[in-house]
Amino acid sequence: MFARMLRVFRSLALPAGRIQGVPLRIHVAFFFLFAGCFFFSRGNLSWSLVVTALVFILALLHECGHLFAARFTASYYDRIVVWPLGGLADPETPLSPTTQFVVAAGGPAVHLFIWVLFLPWTIGSGAWSPTENADLSLFLSLNKLLFVVNILPLFFTDGARLWQGLLWIFFGFGKATVMTVAVAGFFGAASLAYGLESGLVFFTALGGLFALSAFHYARKIRLREIVDGVWIETSAMFGSGYRRRRLV
Repeated sequence: MFARMLRVFRSLALPAGRIQGVPLRIHVAFFFLFAGCFFFSRGNLSWSLVVTALVFILALLHECGHLFAARFTASYYDRIVVWPLGGLADPETPLSPTTQFVVAAGGPAVHLFIWVLFLPWTIGSGAWSPTENADLSLFLSLNKLLFVVNILPLFFTDGARLWQGLLWIFFGFGKATVMTVAVAGFFGAASLAYGLESGLVFFTALGGLFALSAFHYARKIRLREIVDGVWIETSAMFGSGYRRRRLV
């Protein structure tokens, strides 16, 4: 049931050309982002448009970072699906912890680069200071938010694959996956509880989404030893059936 919902959610994207030959699709979540901004800003159309545009630019740059990392590690994307928290498409990567970590880190690395690039303006003064330039301040705040979200061990963001790849180096695939799923479930449940307690719809929705994603992923993981190695069967997360690869 949940897997079917994920497939439907992922499919709600509109074609928007190509980036280096990879089909680009824009998720309809951006329309909901605009509607949410318009509602919470009490009808401020210009601010809502600016926020949506800045989030889209940051998310697109985020996915370009993944695409560059994928090309660098001999991985590939069959499509890029941009949504407000980054991307929804999973790359095909060689089954190694280093490769998974590098590809997952490509997106957050873009936000870190932007933060370093604008550091002189952030700590400076005058017209280019964030305190004097509302659009720049908003851009840097959104960039910081996307960076933080994508380094936390949460599914639907890069953090889960990032931490899974890092822990894989030290603990092996099985333990790394279990640890990542457990922490993701905790963060999801905590966000859900905070949203319900504070009455914040955003945290309630995201917390529920993250918790359900961690639960779904945990149920689909299979490890099975065979004579010539270990075959790892994991769900396609947003697809049907299983991806099956051999860990040498």
